[in-house]
Amino acid sequence: MEHLTSPFWQRQPLLPLEIQRFIRKRFEKAIHNPQERQHLVWPLILGSPGVRKNFTQGIPEEELFVQAAKMLAAVEVKEPSASWRYHQELFPDTASMQEAGWSAHDSWRSWAPMVSLRIGWQLSSITGINPGLDYDFRCGISLFNNGLFFECHDALEPLWLSAKGEEKLNLQSLILLAAGFHHIQHQNAAGAQAVWKDALGRLKGQDRLTLSTGNLEIHESLKALDCIALELDSGDASDWGKVWKQPKPRWNLT
Repeated sequence: MEHLTSPFWQRQPLLPLEIQRFIRKRFEKAIHNPQERQHLVWPLILGSPGVRKNFTQGIPEEELFVQAAKMLAAVEVKEPSASWRYHQELFPDTASMQEAGWSAHDSWRSWAPMVSLRIGWQLSSITGINPGLDYDFRCGISLFNNGLFFECHDALEPLWLSAKGEEKLNLQSLILLAAGFHHIQHQNAAGAQAVWKDALGRLKGQDRLTLSTGNLEIHESLKALDCIALELDSGDASDWGKVWKQPKPRWNLT
């Protein structure tokens, strides 16, 4: 996927635990099986501000399918109605029926715009990535580059658990780098510096990692790390505005 201007390179709110679980359950299905990316489409639509504004009494099912069709086709799912039934079986807490159609379920309705935004970026990050042996890894790179550092961790962790030797060490370093930037999004300087120290100790000066999927250039993320660390060490710890002006982290697979 082409790298876009992410809305996540700034401070992120800490969502309630039940909302985090709602998002993560659907994402975990999508990240480990390309066919399951379809589960991100439905909360994206139901939570979007435009749909909520235009369909205050619920979106009619036919219109819901129309809006979903193009996104589903992009992840190789042809039948919106079948996808919707399948999704409802797995996730009955996505939607509830209102007077005129479907709307976001009560359990997440008050957080719907933020849920839709994050899930939309998850879907955008992993749409277009070809299914294959390196699907999880390429998803992890795209998620990292779009500022979805927590999701990057979720994509890479199973690969790390099954890897051995230098591959395992390199994957763990990447996970730690992502974790540090996730801490930065929540203005947890101490947490970021702790995991980054661990990551840099494992990397031993490397800015290009050799992995079974190819060579990964990480120098842009290390540059961002250095700039942020200097800002935190030398500046006013409360002036986080300067942090977001630093270079954005990025990985490049060659």
